[in-house]
Amino acid sequence: MAFDKADSDGSVDTRAADGRTGGGRATKQSRPVRYLLTICGLAVVGLAAIFVANRCFAPEMYLSRAAHVIGKTLAGGDNYAVFDLNVNIRAIRSAQIAKLNAAPDVALIGASHWQEANGDLMPNARFLNVHVHRDYYEDLLAMSEVLVRNDKLPQTMVIAFRDAIFSPLEERRDHLWLPAVADYRAMSARLDIEPHSTFATLPVARLREQISMPMLFNNVTRWYNADLLPGATQHRAFSSLDTLLPDGSIAWSRQHRTQFTAERGRKLALAAAVFESSRPHGIDPKGVEAVDALLGFLTMKGVNVVMAFPPFNPVFFDKVRDTPFMPGLRRLEAVARGLAEKHSLRVIGSFDPADLGCTAAMFIDAEHSNPLCLSRILEQLGTGSTAPKSLVLSEAGTPLPINDLARQQLLILQNGRAQASLVATPEPPKVDVIVAAAAPPPAETDAVRLLTPPARIVRMPAPQQRRTVMQTETDGDREPAPKMRSRFVRPEPTPARRRDLQRHEFVWPGDPAPAASLRRSQHSSADR
Repeated sequence: MAFDKADSDGSVDTRAADGRTGGGRATKQSRPVRYLLTICGLAVVGLAAIFVANRCFAPEMYLSRAAHVIGKTLAGGDNYAVFDLNVNIRAIRSAQIAKLNAAPDVALIGASHWQEANGDLMPNARFLNVHVHRDYYEDLLAMSEVLVRNDKLPQTMVIAFRDAIFSPLEERRDHLWLPAVADYRAMSARLDIEPHSTFATLPVARLREQISMPMLFNNVTRWYNADLLPGATQHRAFSSLDTLLPDGSIAWSRQHRTQFTAERGRKLALAAAVFESSRPHGIDPKGVEAVDALLGFLTMKGVNVVMAFPPFNPVFFDKVRDTPFMPGLRRLEAVARGLAEKHSLRVIGSFDPADLGCTAAMFIDAEHSNPLCLSRILEQLGTGSTAPKSLVLSEAGTPLPINDLARQQLLILQNGRAQASLVATPEPPKVDVIVAAAAPPPAETDAVRLLTPPARIVRMPAPQQRRTVMQTETDGDREPAPKMRSRFVRPEPTPARRRDLQRHEFVWPGDPAPAASLRRSQHSSADR
């Protein structure tokens, strides 16, 4: 029984009959709240720990500092070895372009379809491959902004259109484009067009990825089971690491190249065809408007813009030919060609591999082809905004595939004598006539004097002494990996350069340094 008792000062003391105070009930009610707050606090701490750990064990994907280091390395002419191509390629491109000493002659902006397009395919031009993984039209604006902001606009820019380039936001199944949002917004401001809302571009999916426990498990096990760790290098090929090259292209590891069999490529192409056949990609009118404005902007800047279409694997293309996917692809191509016609742009390449002579053996899956197939597209381009400087003849006297004949002077060797055929051009370019060692040089009176201005003759090494792109792919690596410590120090580096190299040292198998200390060193340096 409860009762009230008045004290001498007039206050009332309320107590229960058993001597317990009323505050005990309040104390019991507050305990669940404290438990809930404690659990929430521990959950936040745990997620924060997973977030930090994922960033530390996958710095090339999540740390802006790591992207800056990679970009600086590539701009300086060195390669950078990585576990795989799951990297923040957009941040790396931004850092690399900012550090370039000069603007390229030719830049190519596209998706990973172009990842193996290297500078060897365009020997007469400074070529920069600005491909990013799974690009959308926002990436075209973003990478153009990076080039403009750093005063690195090329003479010729190839803008490639993949099948999903104009996909609306609600149709997209990936979020790799989100790191480029800031550059996309900056270019949108230049073009005076309305960008996506802030809410639509929140990196929620990317944040969710960084607090994923399975992702952390994969990153940690990959790190501690690796024979080699990512780092700067002057070598191109490794057993387990893929390589980012200074021209923007990539080189596969030997493990990956072993996996890329014809049977595997066929299976992946068929699986992709089954998945994509009933999913034609939509076209966002807002994206078409943005690219239209971008093409006009670049043309006004004096850039020679060329539109390109990458081919599909013939296995995939034949499988989707009579499915809903194909009308969607044709609509995209019609929109792209309409933009090209409006801005008087050249169009190279084709979605249909038969148009380029690309076979299934040139693909590793449904859409990623090797340099031989890509070279057949870039041959249509030339070396830039001017005609090629060289014309290469084969040993049999038949011209090798060479660019755009409408702007070249063609020389053909027949029966040991040179015959010239001039193609009318407003300003005939100078041509270096390069003939094979096995063939006799053309007589000046027969051919060279017909060229305006005159050309000079350069003899090539014998065929067996030359290495082509495809030979490099089939009969070994250009440079075998050494079995020794290699710090990749250039001749007489400056003290600052020496410290930088020590910070990002790359150690090979057989190095006397303990593996654990190497991992700690690499780990901490990437996070600094």
